[in-house]
Amino acid sequence: MRPGRARALHPWLGLALSLSFTAAHAAAYRCDDAGRITYTNLPCPSGRQTEIVDRAPTPSEQDRAAAEARQRSQRAQLTVIEQGHERERAQDAKAAALAAWRNAGRGKELAACSKLALRAKRAREDLDVAPSRDRTAQRARLRRADDDYAALCRKR
Repeated sequence: MRPGRARALHPWLGLALSLSFTAAHAAAYRCDDAGRITYTNLPCPSGRQTEIVDRAPTPSEQDRAAAEARQRSQRAQLTVIEQGHERERAQDAKAAALAAWRNAGRGKELAACSKLALRAKRAREDLDVAPSRDRTAQRARLRRADDDYAALCRKR
């Protein structure tokens, strides 16, 4: 059952129990129609009613007390279930907040990796076109860019 549905059913529980007591008072008619006996909740159509059968007597005080005890027990169970749902919703909210925080951090990390990859790519390009006197400095620049990228982005 969904969490919100339990709360919506709560007021109906008492109504259902009270209606079960009133439904017990409905009479059944035993009709004799040309030797064929039928039972119905409406008076016999032929007017030849044999007897009115009381389907269930009025509940005793003991029955009412038992029904009220069951109702209290069910309300207590419902309260426990609702509290469990509240705890689950709180845990879900915490987990969602943590996931959002981690994803935000992951987005920043991915952006940093993209910048470092671009820096390494440009260092390679600069090394390819650098004159011979600048190649040593360009190799050092490329090595630093590759090391920075490896340290942050290749650790997985």
